[in-house]
Amino acid sequence: MVERFRLAVEGEMVRRQTIFKSAGSVPDIRAYHRVRSTEPGLEPLPHLWLVVDELAELLTAHPDFDQFFEGVARLGRALGIHLLLATQGLSSGLTRLDRHLSYRLCLRTNSVQESMLVLGSPIAAQLPLSPGVGYLKVGQGEPQRFRAHLVGGPCREPASERRPDAGPAVRVFSITRPPAEPGGEAAPARTQTAGEETTELSLLVDRIAGWGAEPAHPVWVTPLPRALSLDAVLPARGLPLQVGLGLADHPLQQQQRPWAVDFAGQLGHLAIVGAPRTGRSTALRTIAASLLVSHDPRAVQLYVLDLAGSLQALAGAPHVGAVAGKAGREVARRIVRLLSRLVDQRDQELRREGLGGIDELRRRWREQGSADGFGDVFLLIDNWGAATRAFDWIEEEVTALAGVGLSYGIHLVLSADRWGDIRPALRDRIPGRLQLRPIDPADSAYDLRTTRALTSTPGRALAPGPCQVQLALPRLDGGDTAVDADTAFRDLVAHRARRGPAAPRVPLLPLTVPLDSLDWTEWRGRRQIPLGIGDTDLRPVPLDLLSRDAQHLVVCGDSRCGKTSFLRALMLAMTRVLSPEEVRFHLIDIRRSLLDAVPEEYVGGHAMTVSAVGAAVNGLMELLAERLPPAGASRRDLAERRHIQGPELVLVVDDDDIVDPSALRPLTQSVPVAWDMKFHVVLARRPSSPGYDSLGSALASQGAVGVEMSEAERCLFVPRPVNLPPGRAHLVVRGQPALVQLIHAEEA
Repeated sequence: MVERFRLAVEGEMVRRQTIFKSAGSVPDIRAYHRVRSTEPGLEPLPHLWLVVDELAELLTAHPDFDQFFEGVARLGRALGIHLLLATQGLSSGLTRLDRHLSYRLCLRTNSVQESMLVLGSPIAAQLPLSPGVGYLKVGQGEPQRFRAHLVGGPCREPASERRPDAGPAVRVFSITRPPAEPGGEAAPARTQTAGEETTELSLLVDRIAGWGAEPAHPVWVTPLPRALSLDAVLPARGLPLQVGLGLADHPLQQQQRPWAVDFAGQLGHLAIVGAPRTGRSTALRTIAASLLVSHDPRAVQLYVLDLAGSLQALAGAPHVGAVAGKAGREVARRIVRLLSRLVDQRDQELRREGLGGIDELRRRWREQGSADGFGDVFLLIDNWGAATRAFDWIEEEVTALAGVGLSYGIHLVLSADRWGDIRPALRDRIPGRLQLRPIDPADSAYDLRTTRALTSTPGRALAPGPCQVQLALPRLDGGDTAVDADTAFRDLVAHRARRGPAAPRVPLLPLTVPLDSLDWTEWRGRRQIPLGIGDTDLRPVPLDLLSRDAQHLVVCGDSRCGKTSFLRALMLAMTRVLSPEEVRFHLIDIRRSLLDAVPEEYVGGHAMTVSAVGAAVNGLMELLAERLPPAGASRRDLAERRHIQGPELVLVVDDDDIVDPSALRPLTQSVPVAWDMKFHVVLARRPSSPGYDSLGSALASQGAVGVEMSEAERCLFVPRPVNLPPGRAHLVVRGQPALVQLIHAEEA
C-alpha cells in the first residue's frame, strides 16, 4: 500500500502538469484558478494534502521515500500539492527536506538539540508537559507559542439545545446550501455505532460529507479485489484470440481496467510462474474458460497436459481435443506429435497456396473454413517441471514446437514453480510472462522492488508493463459464494462454452494389431513383414528381415510383456508372405510356447528341452557349413548367393536367458557372415546384459534390430527402462527408437 501511495502521487503530479499545459501552459495552481474563473469548463483542481504520521517509521521501511518527498516538495508548491509530515525529530530523516519546509510546528521536545534543529532556539524543550502546547515558526520569523485545539474530545452541546437559564441564545445566521451538481449525489453521512461518542471531528466530517459538493478527482484508486469473476472482465466484443483474464492496476495512471492477452500478437506463447498455491492452475483454467466462452470450436482448439490434476474438467468441452495426465504418457506424446505434424502440413499449405503467413491463412479460415479441421491450437501444460520428469522426450519436442508454432497458429501456455524449471532454449521462445508470487523474490521475471510489492493473494500477478493484475476466477456467476469454484468451473465448461463441431481427437496407437486386420496382398507384393503400427504416423511399420540391413532381431522385455506372443505373430506373418520353399524356421523353445506357431512344413527343427539344444545347434551348423561359398565362385555369384540352394534359415530362440550360453556359442562365428548364408536370428530374452561371448552379444555387436518391450530395471537399446502395456515396444534401428504396437496372432 505504501508503494501504491507513491505511484498514486506521482501520477497525480503528471496529471496536474498535463492540466496546466492544456489550460495554456499556466505556471502554477493560482494562475490556473484565475483562468478557470473565466472558463468554467476547465476541470476543478483543488489543493492536495499528503499527510504522513510517524515519518521515521516510513523511512525505516522505505529509505527511498526521502528522495520522493524531496521531489514532491520541489514541485508541489506550484502544483498545489502540500506535505504535512509528523515525526519525533528532524534527525529521523527530514534533513533533506529542511530547506523546503515553510512551516514548522514544534511541540515539546526531549532535548535542547532537537528544539535548536527545528526552531533555532531551546524554547521547545522548556515547554510544560501539557499536551498540545507548542511553537509555530514561519520561514525565518520568530516562533509563536500556541495551544492546539482538541478535536477528538466530546462535541460541545449545540446552541439549539441550551437551557433557558444558560444566558441569551446566540442568533445563528446560515447561508443557503448550494445545489448539487447534475448527476451528483451527496455523500452519505458517517454511521455512528451504538455507544460511540460524538466528537467535534466526527461531527465536522458528517456535515462536510452531507454538504452535497461534487467529489474530488480520486487520486487514490481502490486496491485490486481479492477475488474476481471472469464475467466482470470479459470484453463485450473481443478481437480474435484476445483473451480477457483479469483486472490490471495502474496507480500511476489512477485507474484500473480489464486486462487481456492478445495471442495473435507478440504474446503468442505465455508462461505462468509462481510458488505453489498462488493460482497457477487457476490461471490456466481462466485462460481456457475465456477461450471457451469467447471463441467458436472451429476457431480455437485446446490440447491439455495436466500434471497437477486441475484441468480434467476441460475434457467435456467441444473445444478440447484431449486431456492427458501424468499416467497418460501415450496420449501426451500423441498430442505433441499431432501438433508437430500440423506445423508441417500448414507449412506445405502456405507454400502451395503462396500465402503470406498465418494472418492471411486466418482470413482464409474465416471465409472458407480450415482445410485441416483446425484453427488456432493451444497446448496447455500445467506444471512444466513435473512434465519434464514424467516425459523424458517432452523438453526437446516442445522447445522445437515453440520455436516455429506461432508462425502456424500453434500457441504454448505453460505453468511452472520457478523460471529455472524452464531451460533457456525454451524460455527465450516464450515472449509472454506472467509472474505470480515467486518462491524466492530473486527468481522473478521482473525487478526485485516490483516483485516484493506482490501480496500473497491467490491470483495476484505481475504482467508485462509491468503492472499488477488480479486474475479472474473461471466462473460466470458473479462470484456467487454459495457455489464453490470447482463446481462453477465445471458448470461453465458444460453449459456456457460455445457449441460447435468438436475439436479433432488425438489418434492413438491401437491396443492390439491382429494379423487379420492387415492387407496381406499388399505385403506379399512388397515381400516385407509388417512388424506393427508405428507411433509417428499410425501406419504399419515394415521389417525386411531377409535383407542385408535388418537380418537379425533381438526382443527384450520383462515377463508377461508379450515377447512370446510377438514371436508367434512374427513367424505366422512370415508364412503369409513367404512359402515353405522360401523360409524355414529352426526353433529353440525350452518352455514349448511355439509348438503350434506355424504349419509343420515351415519347421526345420524344434529343440524343446535343454539337452536337445546342443544337437539342434550342431545340425544347424552342418546346414550352414554346406552354404559356405565354393572355391573359385565369381563376385556376381557371391553377391546373388547363387551357390545356396534352399530357403532362408531363421533361428528363433525364445527365452534365451534360460538356455545354456555355451550351447549357442558355436553360432556366434556365423553371425557376421549370416547374410551370405541366408541365415537370420530372432532372439527373445529378459533385459539383463548378455555374456560378452554369447549369441546375444554377437547379435548386438552386428547392429541387430532391437525390440525393447516393457522393462522395470534395465534395458539394452533405449536410454532408460520404460513401463509399456503388453504388445507395445520401442523398435530400435541403428540406435533410433520408435514406439510401435506389435502385431499379434489372435483373430481380428
